[in-house]
Amino acid sequence: MFGINDALRERESQKGPIRVAIIGAGTMGGYMVHQLMTAKGMNPDIVIDVDVERAKGALTKAGIAESVLKFCHTPAEVATTIKEGKYASRQPLCRVTSRYLPRSSTARKRTKSAP
Repeated sequence: MFGINDALRERESQKGPIRVAIIGAGTMGGYMVHQLMTAKGMNPDIVIDVDVERAKGALTKAGIAESVLKFCHTPAEVATTIKEGKYASRQPLCRVTSRYLPRSSTARKRTKSAP
């Protein structure tokens, strides 16, 4: 795609892969982890999700062995884990509950009535 694959391969051979954090391991996040593992030049070094098992599942489904996974509680633990060559998974520092997210019908009604 416009030479990006070649550029990523070259970058990986010269400086190593681009290290990526994925926030959310649902359908799209899990797919992104899988895509990053199959492409050259980028690695999903950390996956953050409110459900740690879902983050772990996204990594293992992409072919990453459980033996190189580590659940981390702090950003410092994440940094150490990545330096050790392992993949990190952690819960976010805060959670957004559904109460704050717009829902389909009520969100549309509020949006339409807003000035």
